[in-house]
Amino acid sequence: MIRAKTRLDLAWVVLALITVGYLAIDHFASSGGVLEASTVITVGAILLALLKTRIIFSEFMDSRGAPRVLRLATNLWILAMGTMLIGTYLVSQRFH
Repeated sequence: MIRAKTRLDLAWVVLALITVGYLAIDHFASSGGVLEASTVITVGAILLALLKTRIIFSEFMDSRGAPRVLRLATNLWILAMGTMLIGTYLVSQRFH
């Protein structure tokens, strides 16, 4: 079993790596200093943000050890936010 401090350190490193990953996506999305949004880049950024949210809920807000109902509620919240954010983006692209 991983100690709590080690687990938090690992979570922090993963969060930092996800942030660096997002910066890499942002770097590749620019063309001559001008950002060019695409569906893949936008959905990727949203998914990275949701993954970070899940890690923060689990490791820093201790939902990992919470009652099953609370764990389910936080997971459903992340799923609902992801569905709404990606859905709104995709619908807006259809009418853009």
